[in-house]
Amino acid sequence: MKNIIGNTMTTTIATIAINEIYSSLADRFTDMDYATYSTYYLGRNTTYYSYLKSSGADASVEALFNLYSTLLHAEETTKERIQEANTGSNQQLAISRSAFFKETKNRALNALIELAYERHEDIKESGQDDY
Repeated sequence: MKNIIGNTMTTTIATIAINEIYSSLADRFTDMDYATYSTYYLGRNTTYYSYLKSSGADASVEALFNLYSTLLHAEETTKERIQEANTGSNQQLAISRSAFFKETKNRALNALIELAYERHEDIKESGQDDY
């Protein structure tokens, strides 16, 4: 969600993170595109990330959770490949990928927490907090 401060729109940490994570994945994996990111990583339809980029909307909590889960799975898979690697170069590649996915997963988790906090604060401010 976008925050309005005065007449200025500010981008949330979640939006920044989802864009940075896409860029990191696209830099590392040449076959990454918006449709792949939308479906495989965000768990949405093929145009979801394009919509976010063009509209300036924030990703949903569900999309961020899907991103985190997918990156966690990728990290775990690459950890298994470290053990299975039969050559030093294969092992180094798996170690590098595991570290990449761990760092990227942590960025997704931080964005998810930030988005949940922002939504909680919005609910409190609106007076709908019935706890």
